[in-house]
Amino acid sequence: MRRFPNLPTSNDIQFDVAKATYEGKETIAILPTGFGKTLIAGFSSVLRHLNGPEGGTTVTVFDVFVVPLTILMSEHSKEMRKWGIAGCQLTAKTKNEVIRDLRNCRNDPDTGYEKLFVLVSTPEFLNTVTGKETLKNLQLSIMFVDEAHLVKKWGEEYRAAFAKLYELRTLSAFNICALTATCTQTTLECIHSSLNLETDTVIFAASPNRPNIFLETIPSRQRNAFLEDNICGNLRKHGKHFPRTIIFVDTYSELVAVKKKVMPILQKYAYQSENTPENCMLGTFCAEMTDASKKIVQRSFESKDGLIRLLIATVAYGIGVNNKDVRAVVHWSKQKNKSKF
Repeated sequence: MRRFPNLPTSNDIQFDVAKATYEGKETIAILPTGFGKTLIAGFSSVLRHLNGPEGGTTVTVFDVFVVPLTILMSEHSKEMRKWGIAGCQLTAKTKNEVIRDLRNCRNDPDTGYEKLFVLVSTPEFLNTVTGKETLKNLQLSIMFVDEAHLVKKWGEEYRAAFAKLYELRTLSAFNICALTATCTQTTLECIHSSLNLETDTVIFAASPNRPNIFLETIPSRQRNAFLEDNICGNLRKHGKHFPRTIIFVDTYSELVAVKKKVMPILQKYAYQSENTPENCMLGTFCAEMTDASKKIVQRSFESKDGLIRLLIATVAYGIGVNNKDVRAVVHWSKQKNKSKF
């Protein structure tokens, strides 16, 4: 891997999944949040690129990394480029625009590589005429499907493109690697059938158990007191040193209601200096926000020097997010099943 010095060292499971994809096997990887599922795609692509069929010759590799939200595309493509892989976002409307984007990606000075591409896109784009033409012409090696459990949830409810991903396999003979952190037995079976995976698909799994994480239940009648004393009280006391915390709500209306409870308690302590939006340590995140607004909130909540310490969010924030600095997660309402956690 000397040609890719910035590529992180893989752990055993990451290597095993990458090795299986190199051997031409289809895979499902059920790995906890923060495990490094994106690195599996990068490591797998590099492994196949450096080990061509003719005794160590390099080969051109085109892989696709499917993400559920456009806001995640930039994050994943930047990660690939950081590792020396030509990460390219596929969102263009026409074939000529796709060619232009691929050319720009090929000439990216940060990668300096012309034979290794990981194309990051959404199910919606890949199911367009332009997307299908792109897949057909590039001769894909592997399609990595991130947050694969959404094939069941969103494909059935309102994102039909998720349920149609398997149809893209008629365009090119590529394998699939499904990645998820949320997977019951029913969801696993649905992923397998919905993506039309081979019967000998290899399944990898790692335990989500972490000794430093614990659950605590609070009676509903006490949650307002908990919000005022434990969360808002400590944010008022510690300010920018308050451990980053997320309050998950079920709906947009619930998000508004919780924010209305929090702001009168915090008052001036919601701000680090002047009482202006850019100085506020309280943020919100939901599907109703624009992508630009989401990026501002994400950057502030996830960066080391960001101001936001308390985030009130719907599940829209939990999809594909990799924030290692969160110290507490509060579910404001009782959850219907374990997967909601």
